[in-house]
Amino acid sequence: MATTISPNPAYLYGMQATARKLADHASEGKPIKLFKGEHFDSLCLTDEDLYLFLVLEGQIRCSFLFNGSPESQSLFMRGSYHAFLNENDRFSAQIGTFRYTARRNTAMVGFTKRQAALFAAEDPALFEDVMTAEHLSFLQLSYRLALGSIHSTSKRILQWLCDLCHTQKPDEDGSVVIPSNMTLEGMSDFLNVHITTLSRLLASLKQEGVLERRKGCLVIKDVGAVERHLAGENVVLY
Repeated sequence: MATTISPNPAYLYGMQATARKLADHASEGKPIKLFKGEHFDSLCLTDEDLYLFLVLEGQIRCSFLFNGSPESQSLFMRGSYHAFLNENDRFSAQIGTFRYTARRNTAMVGFTKRQAALFAAEDPALFEDVMTAEHLSFLQLSYRLALGSIHSTSKRILQWLCDLCHTQKPDEDGSVVIPSNMTLEGMSDFLNVHITTLSRLLASLKQEGVLERRKGCLVIKDVGAVERHLAGENVVLY
């Protein structure tokens, strides 16, 4: 399994790397190359439109752009060797479009709905893997919506960290290592909190010796401290 871009309990509990099988078909798809910051808008409305995407390298952000709105609402991010489906509901075209933005230089492959149907017929196991990935994406979005209902941004961040701790087995010293190559910008986007607020809270936890960001992971050194902060009233750590 590739390291997750957006640490999320729903995502970490068993996302299968469908893309390894799908990569065998890469030469049959449409190559898409984006420099950091570039984007394309897409909806799948016919059998010949792009329906299934495979990220070969880089990082892509999927968001929904409402008609008439200058800003898009972030839905999820996917990294190297992750596959995901494009929206194919005709009603979507009446209210907006899906935007795919490169968070770094990114190479992708797109397959039409007709191609995806052929893959499913030829390899039912691949179809099941794709559906599992899609269901987990929905679960991930549901989790983010639930987090968003926590009005205190400090508690929202602490709840996220606490939930992540339960996805990994603690080390002998009691610390929990959570695989992640997520930037502060990515975290703030995922949690829908201001990057300054997030940075200050993480700095406070680091100063307390509770948390440490390392290359490729988050390390929670004192899970109990995170839980105590979360249970406190009017939590402001910075």
